[in-house]
Amino acid sequence: MTIKNLLSFTALSAALLALPGTGLAAAAAPGAPPPTLSAAWSARLDGTVEWQRVAPLGQLLVKTTQNLTALDPERGRVLWKVPGLGGMTQDHYEEIAGTSLVVLSDGLVKPRVVILASVDGRILFDSKAYGVAQVLSRHYLPESRALLLFGFSEGDPATTMYLADVDRGTIRWKNNRLLAGQGKFTRALTSFLQAATNQSGIVSDPLEVTRDLFVIASTTEVLAIRTANGEIAWRVPNVHDTRRTRLHVDGAKAPGLLFVGSEATFTMTTTGTSSGPRETVFTEYSARRMEDGAPAWGKPVRVKGGLNDVIFADRGLILSPATTGKGKILLCDYRSGEPLWGKKGKGIDITGGIINHDWTRAGLVLTTGYDSAWTDKGTEYFLTLIDPESGAPRFEEPLKLRGRIVSTQVLPAGLLYTTTSEVNILDLTTGRPLLGEGVRSDDAVVTTMAGGALYAYAGKDGTLHRLDLERASLTTIGAAPERLEEDEAPLALEAEGDRLTVLSSQNVIAWKADGTLLFHAYHPSPRLPGLMRALLRAEQVRMGMAAAAAGMGAAAFATASTRTAPGSVDRVVTASAASGYAQASQQAAVLSARYGEAARTRFKATTVSRDFVFMMVKQAKGYGLARVSKATGRIETVIDLGRDKDPIYDVDAVSNLIFYRPTAETVSGYRF
Repeated sequence: MTIKNLLSFTALSAALLALPGTGLAAAAAPGAPPPTLSAAWSARLDGTVEWQRVAPLGQLLVKTTQNLTALDPERGRVLWKVPGLGGMTQDHYEEIAGTSLVVLSDGLVKPRVVILASVDGRILFDSKAYGVAQVLSRHYLPESRALLLFGFSEGDPATTMYLADVDRGTIRWKNNRLLAGQGKFTRALTSFLQAATNQSGIVSDPLEVTRDLFVIASTTEVLAIRTANGEIAWRVPNVHDTRRTRLHVDGAKAPGLLFVGSEATFTMTTTGTSSGPRETVFTEYSARRMEDGAPAWGKPVRVKGGLNDVIFADRGLILSPATTGKGKILLCDYRSGEPLWGKKGKGIDITGGIINHDWTRAGLVLTTGYDSAWTDKGTEYFLTLIDPESGAPRFEEPLKLRGRIVSTQVLPAGLLYTTTSEVNILDLTTGRPLLGEGVRSDDAVVTTMAGGALYAYAGKDGTLHRLDLERASLTTIGAAPERLEEDEAPLALEAEGDRLTVLSSQNVIAWKADGTLLFHAYHPSPRLPGLMRALLRAEQVRMGMAAAAAGMGAAAFATASTRTAPGSVDRVVTASAASGYAQASQQAAVLSARYGEAARTRFKATTVSRDFVFMMVKQAKGYGLARVSKATGRIETVIDLGRDKDPIYDVDAVSNLIFYRPTAETVSGYRF
């Protein structure tokens, strides 16, 4: 990846969140250098700082040569220390989505894996302490408040399951009987091969059916396992030599049924040719009774092509394989598996496999795509509208799209569709685009809704467009195109009052809603990829905020709720949130009011107006991290990074804090 592409990609970090009332210094007058932001605190640590990361609930985790230390992000005081974690690298730091747990590893061939609670530093799992030679995969079970791990115990080549209790920090049970259903020789051979290749034989993510039962698939079986004790409730054969499996349930449309999709291959040898054996990929779908695993369909449904997601419709299960050419869609009855669409139930021909779907009053909107094995065009995308009763396409030919679908919406004039590269309206009478070329850009198109209109900015030519949703009329607004400097791709278009703002990594462009240009601010980048790492991580935090809040919210909100006045607005908000998330009352006991408030802030932050962006900028003597106003495009304040060409720092996009290592043993916190 080139530096320019990296900078464009990390431009998402420009959408970091802003909270009001942070006490910032006033912006510099035009022409004057921006004020330099002083550190709110500095902490000297025991050992050289190797790396640092912001944990799920906001604590700053700093790995030194001596300890892993958690710092209070507001004041820089030490919250806890864990020694003995030498070798744990930043590249192998992970957060377990929906929890406050983090995973550390030394990245060796047979790595030591440590899972700990970032709130108080409790070690939940240490592969070295538990005699686990290799951790192959881990999965969070939110209903059970547990971590499921697969790996090998020292001296045992059989794949072993471990279930770790998230709240107590203990191993509830382990089970090495995954191969117990096979013959003695097969079991020994399979164990040997799995250990030799560091593969567990597990080919699906676990699916929690209830708090007491989850389902998992291996290369040979589908197993239901009791969460309380690890006992196997039932086990049934999977497709022979399956490569991947996905498990699906829908309690409302198909109660009591488990749907299994497994991808495998078969090899055909054609006589009289020199091409040799040919491998064909297929996916087999089946339904099983959840109570005992018995087949619910008379026979499985096999489709040519790779594993793909399924769609739960009112009449049955919609299947569509991933394919490199022509594909099919089938509708299968939930209870019998009988195909309901197409001649003799053979399905409906489509181009490619389903990537997105959307239920609308005009029909089922399908976005399909495929990457042809015979061309170098990359993935091509198509839009198809079908009758959900018959499965018949509304039009003879699908509409070829530019870019990947972002959204669809039924308007009086037709079906509005936006992709990463175009905006147009599908005429529901003819099946063709209503607006001709519409808005197109080979670079990127970004959009936003405001006042009964959709606004779109085409990055390649720098034009701003307004689409009246009621009249279906498209106009280009603005006196002249405004292209982004450094050939950046636009990452966001925002509407705030009467202002439309386009953001990229180093550009901020603002117009009035009528197209009058307010300003185009460009702040040249240092063009140093090392400077962008923290901003990229911060954007990942921001983008995952809603999902993360849902996972960690229950305990934090429950704690915060108990510390608010009865009858107060805060009590209502926090109590409702805790009830809605309905998770982890036990963890509430270890969360202080400080972290309850932090979690509440993080939850609310997804709706806070973002008033500024962060940018890396050049300075007279070195580099800086600047806060740029969306209202004026001016740099309001900057953190001086000196001539540090590869700074160690991180950004908390929720609390508007930046943590930077100015010296080898010191970390400083800056508040924007």
